Amino acid sequence: MSANLKTRRAARLLPLIVASLLTFPWTQPVSLSQVVSPSKALHADPIVGTWNCQIPPAGGEPGFTVLKNIHAGGTESEIDNAAPPSQESPTIGTWVNTGDRTYSQNAYQMSWDPSGNFIGTWNYTGPMTLNRSLKHLDIQGTATLVDGNGTVVTTFPFTASCARL
Repeated sequence: MSANLKTRRAARLLPLIVASLLTFPWTQPVSLSQVVSPSKALHADPIVGTWNCQIPPAGGEPGFTVLKNIHAGGTESEIDNAAPPSQESPTIGTWVNTGDRTYSQNAYQMSWDPSGNFIGTWNYTGPMTLNRSLKHLDIQGTATLVDGNGTVVTTFPFTASCARL
C-alpha cells in the first residue's frame, strides 16, 4: 500500500475519531461501595426485618422462641430453641404479600431424634398479619411433620406473637 493511500485513509478516519471522542459519555468514577451498598433499600415491604416470636404450647409441644428473619425478595429464615441444635435444622422458606399488611408463609425445617435418626420435615404454612405500627406480627399457622416416606406424622394449628427487633 502506498504512503499516499495511507495518508488519505488516515485523513478520512481522523474526523470520525475526533467526533467519537467528543460524543463519548464521560462519567465520574464509581466506587464499589456505591454499587454494592445502595443508600436506599432495595425492597420497601414493611414485613422485611428481624422478629422475636413467642410460640405458645401447641400440639402437645411446649412453647418456645423463634428469631425470624424476613428477607427482601420473598425468603425467610429462622432459628429457635424448641430442640437442641443437633436435633433440628434452621427453618427456611418463602413469604408473599397477600394484601394490606397481610402475608402468607411456607417454611421447612428438618428434625432428628436424640440418636441422630431422621424424623422428618416440618412444614409451617399460614397467614401473617402486620399491625398498623409495623412493630408487631401475628402468625396463625399449621405445622405438619412429614416423615422420610412422605407420610404425615402429625399436623396441628399454631400461633405466634412477634415483636420487631
